[in-house]
Amino acid sequence: MLVIPEEIKAKFKADNLSADTARMVRLRFYDEEVQLLFPEDTLFPSDDLFPIDQEPIYVIDNTQIAYETLAISESLCESEDIEFGSCNSAEFEITVADVLMDLTGKEFMATVEIAGYEMALGIYTVDSFIRQADRRLKKITMQNGTISRRKT
Repeated sequence: MLVIPEEIKAKFKADNLSADTARMVRLRFYDEEVQLLFPEDTLFPSDDLFPIDQEPIYVIDNTQIAYETLAISESLCESEDIEFGSCNSAEFEITVADVLMDLTGKEFMATVEIAGYEMALGIYTVDSFIRQADRRLKKITMQNGTISRRKT
């Protein structure tokens, strides 16, 4: 389990109005599968993941994200009754501006940073990249069943 310091938890719980509690969302897109190194058994009790030196082909940050458009949803199972061992994919949706590269099919890592602490939200594959009515904006969507999300 990831150990997050209490002071960072307090900043995540606080409002997003001051510079000290401002959140920076980043989407790092890669041409190939995102590579992560898991700690070896000899590094116990560390549960951290170590990213490999892999350069993203495109990075989207707060300056390109449309205000309040990030939506992430998850569910344990589609049916009304819980089925042990089943798990549905998450749905990740965000609207971005001024992205000229077609990101369809690209894998990306979503992270949020606050007070110098960066936390991974997940690794996803873009299902659709659709232009909106405002031609500057495009909606990035990953639907249930087409997401490749791994524990980070």
